Amino acid sequence: MFKIKIRQLDNEGDFLDGSVSAESIALEVADPAIDLTFGDDVEYSLHASSVSGGVLITGQIGVDVHAECGRCLCRYKFRLVLDDICHFYEEVSGDDLDISNDIREDLLIALPTKYLCSETCKGLCTLCGKNLNNEECGCQQDSDFDDEVNPWSALDNLKV
Repeated sequence: MFKIKIRQLDNEGDFLDGSVSAESIALEVADPAIDLTFGDDVEYSLHASSVSGGVLITGQIGVDVHAECGRCLCRYKFRLVLDDICHFYEEVSGDDLDISNDIREDLLIALPTKYLCSETCKGLCTLCGKNLNNEECGCQQDSDFDDEVNPWSALDNLKV
């Protein structure tokens, strides 16, 4: 759980720096088909202040992410950093404010839709399966489709 002591907050607020375990905020991807894991700690640098009618939390969070490249299938690590965290909580009661759910959601929403170890990743050979980042293969890849292989070539002869 990621709790902030709100009884101590005033208009100027408090700066909060540190880390919480990814496990404590239940940071995980629910889909087993996605090979994605998170580092042990979620680091944060937040500012919490009491504002009219609630608590305002702004700042930055970051975590290491271990993923599988979508082109070459190699495991790699990247740093996911969110610089623009901003949450407003109205009608806060009690001594502590748990922001675990919001931090987890911010990180999960910020994940990329496509995982690449680098923009220049060459991927795998479609014929032999070798990783083209590590070695060249001897496969003959024909970049132009043969008319007999290309099912769309019949459209070229269509008179419209």
